[in-house]
Amino acid sequence: MRRCRTDRRQDGFTLVELMVTLLVFMIVIVAATNIFSGLLTQFKQQSRIAETNIEGIIGLELLRYDLEQAGNGIPWQLDGVNYSEVPSGDGALYDDAPTNPPKAMIIADGGAPETGWRSPGQAVGSSYPGSDVLVIKATNVATSDAAQKWTHIIKMVPAQHNILREWGTMQTENPLSSDYAIVINPGTSTSQRVLMNNGGVFSVQLNDNHFSFVPPGSNSTTFPFEPFRDTDNDFIVYGIKPDDGSAPRMPFNRADYYISASNVPSVCAASELPKTQRTTGVLYKSVIINSTSGTNAGKRGAPMPILNCVADMQAVAMLDTDNDGVIDATTGDLTLMDANTIRTQLKEIKVYVLAQEGQKDPTFTFNNFTGASPGNTCLGNCATCIAVGENCAGSIFDLSKISANSADTNDYLHYRWKVYTIAVTPYNLR
Repeated sequence: MRRCRTDRRQDGFTLVELMVTLLVFMIVIVAATNIFSGLLTQFKQQSRIAETNIEGIIGLELLRYDLEQAGNGIPWQLDGVNYSEVPSGDGALYDDAPTNPPKAMIIADGGAPETGWRSPGQAVGSSYPGSDVLVIKATNVATSDAAQKWTHIIKMVPAQHNILREWGTMQTENPLSSDYAIVINPGTSTSQRVLMNNGGVFSVQLNDNHFSFVPPGSNSTTFPFEPFRDTDNDFIVYGIKPDDGSAPRMPFNRADYYISASNVPSVCAASELPKTQRTTGVLYKSVIINSTSGTNAGKRGAPMPILNCVADMQAVAMLDTDNDGVIDATTGDLTLMDANTIRTQLKEIKVYVLAQEGQKDPTFTFNNFTGASPGNTCLGNCATCIAVGENCAGSIFDLSKISANSADTNDYLHYRWKVYTIAVTPYNLR
């Protein structure tokens, strides 16, 4: 009897089949990786653009607010008072004379070199002026709580303390004991905003929401500039306490806006030139330390970043030179005007900020060169320029000067550039 043998075969993949499958799998993985990488890059780029826009909204709104406050609480007449601003170093170029009323606003055209920063697109002596420095003077441009407060006198009795108006349920708005303040007499049409003082001492220190006009430490019992009647209740009190608690050096506060190369984020376009020739910087706000004591008295305080990756800032003043209510002139420099001319002629201030939006994008090519617009006859106009300003007041910024990589002369084309514009009517000048 013959036994039958069953042939048991085991099915499987051949080597060729495995290699083909592996190749297909690798193609799919590479394609998926490329798609994911592109999505991730796009996500990072869009996130950076959104971050830049948020910075622009928050930071530039702070600048807008300070522009609107220019002149708030500052005296027009000093009544014999002397004061001191920045004794030396950065910012001293924009001091007012110690016996002159302070200018509510100063535009220093091409003032950026004093901060140690200038873009390659703004070579000294060329048609590209340096970025502006914007100086704003008002009691409330400082960051201290006291500087945000004001009130007025509601009761004055000779040889007694003055009583201040309290703001009812808004207790946080009331001046605090030990706060320093200045007192302004709004005055008449011929004698306005007079700074009250006693022997040249222009600040007073509050004590339980009242004070006398006698200088601190004085034993005098006289009150030389109190009104004759209790009904003269139009004296305005502005808080101005320095952060260190000492008496203020100026009867106002001052904020400087400028571009600096300090602490520039790595995503910002930067050339291989020395630090003083960085392509983009940071727009900062720095409040002058309004103090009469300490090693930092009168110096710029810790800078507050307003906007990163800034290539240029230009300010343009819109003037009414004949007082007919119509703007008839523009200027990018207010350093030579006196305080009264600025108050009477300045009707609008416009600030233009050229900044990088997002980060470098090799797949993007910038082509919005507004400096090359038809009919643009401003000095320095070129096919790779952006106009930062208007009516040739400002600058024509040549983007081709920007190259973060010396081997790629067109590197500037791979950044998105945007001009932010702020237009403000400074109501506190009058």
